[in-house]
Amino acid sequence: MSILDVDATIIGGGLVGTLVAKLLVRRGMRVALIEKGPAALADQLEARPNVRCSARRHDGVYNARNHVLGGNGHYWGGGLVRPRNTTLRAVLGLALSGNSTSEDLAPYFDVVEADVGLEESPRNDRVFVSDGAIKDCWLSETVVLPGRVRNLAASALEFLRGTKSCTIICDSEIMHFDQGGPRRRLGVLSRGKRIDVVCDGLFLCAGTIDTLLLVRRLGSALHSSRMHSIGANVHDHISMPIGEVTIGESRAFQEFLFPTFRGNCIVGKRLELESADDSMRGVLHFQFRFDDSPLYRQIKRILALRQQRAGSIEILWAMTKASPHIFELCRIGYVRFVNSRLHVSRNVPVIVTLDVESTCCGDNKVEFDEFGDVVMSWDVRRDDEVAFERLYERARVILLELAEKYRVQIKPLGDISTFEGRLDHLRREATDAYHLGGGLVLGEVIDDRLRLIGAENVYVISSAVFQRPGLANPTMSLMALAHRCVDDLCFELGRMPKCERRSRADQPRRGIPS
Repeated sequence: MSILDVDATIIGGGLVGTLVAKLLVRRGMRVALIEKGPAALADQLEARPNVRCSARRHDGVYNARNHVLGGNGHYWGGGLVRPRNTTLRAVLGLALSGNSTSEDLAPYFDVVEADVGLEESPRNDRVFVSDGAIKDCWLSETVVLPGRVRNLAASALEFLRGTKSCTIICDSEIMHFDQGGPRRRLGVLSRGKRIDVVCDGLFLCAGTIDTLLLVRRLGSALHSSRMHSIGANVHDHISMPIGEVTIGESRAFQEFLFPTFRGNCIVGKRLELESADDSMRGVLHFQFRFDDSPLYRQIKRILALRQQRAGSIEILWAMTKASPHIFELCRIGYVRFVNSRLHVSRNVPVIVTLDVESTCCGDNKVEFDEFGDVVMSWDVRRDDEVAFERLYERARVILLELAEKYRVQIKPLGDISTFEGRLDHLRREATDAYHLGGGLVLGEVIDDRLRLIGAENVYVISSAVFQRPGLANPTMSLMALAHRCVDDLCFELGRMPKCERRSRADQPRRGIPS
């Protein structure tokens, strides 16, 4: 057995965990980064323990749970969405009550944007709807990083491997956790070797399922009296296609909605919908089914290889397979560099999809059976049907106005002309959006500084801390929370004054390479 003495330990070597490790090392700390999976992507195995869905299948827990160093950074689509409301309570999915206030995380979002090289923040513009019965919506941007720099975890790992301040432990299992005194001690088994890691601060940065497993284990070691609430109220976006767009020659619609380029980033647009009382929220977006086109499918393959840092020969071989479409490739290049817009061929289907926040429901939960496997119950509940119906009506009116204004045709998918038909279509066709979150109730398991209640300096930075799905995908919010929690620990350990806050003005824009 060996002993590793560090300032902070990070469990989870994905996009968030590697970011936390990098930030801590930059502050002069010694860190241990612990990953359950192997170091090499080629050695990735099926995630354990198993997850069994007792109701509707949740695709994300099978397809987006990656035990490998770098985690979802190898597969992440690169989309960054900045929430309109950047207060801590709003980001976590809590409403402000009465005269209560909440810390604004805007400086941390600014730092994230500067770090990844965005030229400007993703925009949010109000869209006015002529129908007075329909609440106005927002046209928000999703900024997609180019494939070469999209794997932020790989970039962080390159930095960490070049320093002596970070010890990376892969193929590992947490055997025990002990907080006897001011420091934490973790027993880690890695490739048959026992390592005792001693640290001042601990960060849990795994995905939702694995974070719940870790908190359950650590909570048990801490004799937490609130173990029963771990895994309660998990949530996701309920995603359902509702129409198909025939664009024709409408250049105005293409300029309004088609993805554009800002620097080397692709900027997509979507419409955010809310009920009058903000209790029901959703996103109306237009999905370009590039996988249905052989050329675009090959282009996506090339971009994925770049993201996974494949060799030059493998990338060149993939590029040769796109050569039969040379004329279409030239047109794509022309539109990209002359018009700063993504060219979408006519044979690419454009599907209108409505994503609705799943409602907080006690029936949606994660439990653990006697064999150590995870049992997840997630389904379209009655409240979800009500939310979908109300938001669908708003979406229908908005789509009618868009079709009339831009002279495009939008054909409904399935029998959704009646209330019964829509509900039947929802029950049959709805899927999750790979945004599983929740399971850690704020005030019961974690506090508003994202620390595990009952433990000292144990932080949780995971989608499990979100109390509702929200309207932004979680990546950018998690990165901002990572910066905040690192600042918090540094203050607790006397490494920085509490008043120190970085802003966009302090961060030079690096720019994104092509």
